[in-house]
Amino acid sequence: MKSRTSPFFSHIHQMDSAMNTVDLPHSLTGDWLQHPATQGVLGILEESGNSAYIVGGTVRNALLGMPVSDIDIATDATPEQVISLAKAQDLRVIATGLEHGTVTIILDGEPVEVTTFRQDVATDGRRAVVAFTADISEDARRRDFTMNAIYADRRGRIVDPLNGMEDIVSRRIRFIEDADRRLREDHLRALRFFRFTARYGDPRLGHDDEAMTAIARNLDGIASLSAERIGSEILKILSVTDPYETLRAMADVGLLAAVLPGASLINMLDLCASEKKPCHCPQIPYYALLVWASAMVPACALAAPNKNALLFSRVYIATRNPLKRLHGAKV
Repeated sequence: MKSRTSPFFSHIHQMDSAMNTVDLPHSLTGDWLQHPATQGVLGILEESGNSAYIVGGTVRNALLGMPVSDIDIATDATPEQVISLAKAQDLRVIATGLEHGTVTIILDGEPVEVTTFRQDVATDGRRAVVAFTADISEDARRRDFTMNAIYADRRGRIVDPLNGMEDIVSRRIRFIEDADRRLREDHLRALRFFRFTARYGDPRLGHDDEAMTAIARNLDGIASLSAERIGSEILKILSVTDPYETLRAMADVGLLAAVLPGASLINMLDLCASEKKPCHCPQIPYYALLVWASAMVPACALAAPNKNALLFSRVYIATRNPLKRLHGAKV
């Protein structure tokens, strides 16, 4: 599904900044919501008497006025019911992950993922054994951050079981309920916390104290994660506009050393400062950037318009050996 941007967030405004109160929206709108595949799948589920909601990154990005791509739907219908309902409409169904309650419905050539409400019954820090539930609040509680636990029905009406709207309007990244428990469920959430704060958070708020303390307490679990999952998150963190404050905060709690031993914060600070300086150099070939990175020479190569080249320079400075430290993750 093509990326679509919601204009709705521009209508969210502070009512009284001195009292720190906000006008919370009750509904969403946007092309992504009215897309035929989205409305079709939601309609099939609702018309059968089931609950069905768009959830997660789709709703989060729409509220923040950011591009929306893949649509994820959560429902109280079991996977078997979802499959039966789709096949009754002569729709193709792919059993994407039945053990986790997920099936993909193809409607008008568009894939739409549908997942049954679920709760974790066992976790090992990497994966979970789930049980299906009809309770949307239980489904919300198994997610990572409050801003990812907001739902919207086919009419755009918002359902907010855990009061995440206040956090998303203020752009504050918080774990759902018990931060330690969320981290023990999936240790990758420590890296996701910093990525989300860098991408979606208000920099004036800094990093959530409870989350930082919990991450520092649960560093041992990082060793259980695959190199590919760690590498993917690190690349995303290094891709934000200015990653230095994020890396510094990661270093403060010991996470940076756990995932990138020997990472150079000093060099990253110099790089970020150089990026902000005007430069009138011509486009620098990619191999020249490699030469600069290995020599650590202050370079106008930072002005190269190739975004991948800039990302490479950040990875190189952070790791001094990107291919080894990121274990083959693609730049």
